[in-house]
Amino acid sequence: MRADFFKEEVICDYRVTEKMKRIWAVQLDLLEKFIDVCDRNGLTYFVSYGTLLGAVRHNGYIPWDDDIDIMMPRKDYNLLKLIAEKEFSHPYFFQTPENDPENFTAGGCRLRNSNTTYIEYLNLGHNCNNGCYIDITALDGVFDNKLKRHRQIKRVDRYKSLLYAKVYGKDFVTLFDHSKLQWGTLRFLAKLFPHKWLCQQFDNACSACGFDETTKLGIFTQKNGDYEYRYFDKDIFEQTVKLDFEHINVPIPADYMRYILTVWDKGMELPPLHERKPKHEGFFDTETPYKEHALPIFTDVFKDIKGKRIFLFGAGLMLDDYMKKHGKKYQPEFVFDNDPNKWGTIRHGIVVKNPAELPSLLEENTRLIIVNIYYREIGEQLRKLGINQFYAYLQDRNY
Repeated sequence: MRADFFKEEVICDYRVTEKMKRIWAVQLDLLEKFIDVCDRNGLTYFVSYGTLLGAVRHNGYIPWDDDIDIMMPRKDYNLLKLIAEKEFSHPYFFQTPENDPENFTAGGCRLRNSNTTYIEYLNLGHNCNNGCYIDITALDGVFDNKLKRHRQIKRVDRYKSLLYAKVYGKDFVTLFDHSKLQWGTLRFLAKLFPHKWLCQQFDNACSACGFDETTKLGIFTQKNGDYEYRYFDKDIFEQTVKLDFEHINVPIPADYMRYILTVWDKGMELPPLHERKPKHEGFFDTETPYKEHALPIFTDVFKDIKGKRIFLFGAGLMLDDYMKKHGKKYQPEFVFDNDPNKWGTIRHGIVVKNPAELPSLLEENTRLIIVNIYYREIGEQLRKLGINQFYAYLQDRNY
């Protein structure tokens, strides 16, 4: 890793922050560990999706990318799952749908660092490993026959949806593209089947077509959608080359341009500026193990709030989001902010106050909610004021 790796810089008109560089560093360490295990065990793998495009176009990360993607032929993917427990030890954790049932990432696996934190909003309140990760997906055969292919996809989607309902049915009134009626039906049906059985049926559906039965391959172990069902000609993967991805040499299909054009219609062309942004939602902390984060401050924001006086901390853009989504139902009495220029001003018809006034205003029947991305720093500030009971609002989470 180069000496100035962590320095903030602008690449392709996008500012890559020091925080993102630290996330990258954790992921690159995970990638090196993954490569070591696979190479020692003779397993085939390729970097995929944005990681492959980044290796070809940038010799490393796409500047606005925030993850690493790897694909493995189904045979090698299954072998890795079998040997993972003895090959990966703390802080590394090889997460599968079977060994961490409170988490489901469309059937794929993740290699995580348990000494770090990346909690997706989907997993808030779930007892699963929430360390920073890299994604590992299976490369499966796809039937050439259209009728057989249609049946395979329907079966994959059925068990994938049931597994999402099994894991997240208690959290959401609907999820992804499901209507409330569809989601309710899935939640009911998912309760009838054991988790491990659903996982096995999903894997069977994905791998129903053997590599020797087809000319096409696909990746089913990702979220539903046409993007994942773009099929690759099998011969793309017959030859391999290695390219630099940051300081690591990674394998990609030799005919990588055919792969790229299958995934992205515009190939190597840079996206417009407004599309250059990370695609994952959640919060990262590369310095703190995920087990040390107090999740109830995020999950219980509105729990037992009826009849309480509501105070908000933060008079910025997240306040606007809160008021738009929840202001009518959970009307705040006061807003507090650290910017002296805002004290005494009115936001959404509410007075903005100096946080120093909080201790004298708080009472047992009060709910204090931080509406600011710097919730950790504000939390420390509140503790110094003698306030230990507070919650943090996340604008991208469905409450």
